[in-house]
Amino acid sequence: MIRASLKDLSIRFRAELPKGFEFKPHVFPRYRAPVLRRASESKREILPMQFGLIPFFERSEKPKKVFHNARSETVHEKPSFKGLLTTKRCLVPMDSFFEYIWIDEKKNWLARFYETSQTTLLAAGLWSEWKSPSGIKIQSFTILTKEPHPFILETGHDRMPVFLDEDGTEQWLDPKSSSQDSLLELLKRDVTLDFKVEEIKKTPTSAQGSFQI
Repeated sequence: MIRASLKDLSIRFRAELPKGFEFKPHVFPRYRAPVLRRASESKREILPMQFGLIPFFERSEKPKKVFHNARSETVHEKPSFKGLLTTKRCLVPMDSFFEYIWIDEKKNWLARFYETSQTTLLAAGLWSEWKSPSGIKIQSFTILTKEPHPFILETGHDRMPVFLDEDGTEQWLDPKSSSQDSLLELLKRDVTLDFKVEEIKKTPTSAQGSFQI
């Protein structure tokens, strides 16, 4: 979920904005969302991208397989994300995120996790540009995940986005950060966060089903 306005995001993260971009607070798979990336060494930009990375080898006009999440521990080994860790990194702003949790052996509760300070968090992501057989270009992204914060694990979910602190976001977006080993170590870095949860029984109205942001 992203409650902050594009203007607020632009000011806080010192990034340029495109014209005519709107997004919905609840971001479902294949919806567009604001993504922060480095346009040059001295400039950041916020661009609309599809939530769910389309792999380079997809050949269908309407891609059947997209990747909403990628495990940070093994992302460098997967063909779907080949080369992206060292060349196409981004940050995904969010105020909270949603996950299905286990209660009484049933994974049928959708919970919203948020940081107690109510601040906008930045999750590490990867992006790519895919071209359809008819020539349509789509920029899309995936969110990297890791072992969960103890509170999230106790609540009933076994993964969470990789959130980065200010130093981490600078390193993640730095085009000079091209060492795969250093980037993988950055993704392991613990960030001090204090999570709370709100349990909800229904998802916001959408034909897409469950959502992550």
